[in-house]
Amino acid sequence: MRMIVERRSAKAALACEMKRIIEERCCDAKFDLAAIAGEMFVDKCYLVRAFHEVTGTTPLAYHNSCRCQRAEALLRRPELSIA
Repeated sequence: MRMIVERRSAKAALACEMKRIIEERCCDAKFDLAAIAGEMFVDKCYLVRAFHEVTGTTPLAYHNSCRCQRAEALLRRPELSIA
């Protein structure tokens, strides 16, 4: 039982760190999951599975959501031009 809890908390920690990285880099032109997994010293497939298990979404979908939220926030600022 303790081993299962430790695995879940490890996955939750990975997902939390992945979310932080995605939010930090949401405006980057390229989303490179392999590079992020390398920085976290985790296998890319394991990272995707752990992220999905904890959050219920994929890293790419989360990245796209962050980008859309950022775009929406910018569009709501009347002092900025759409161009």
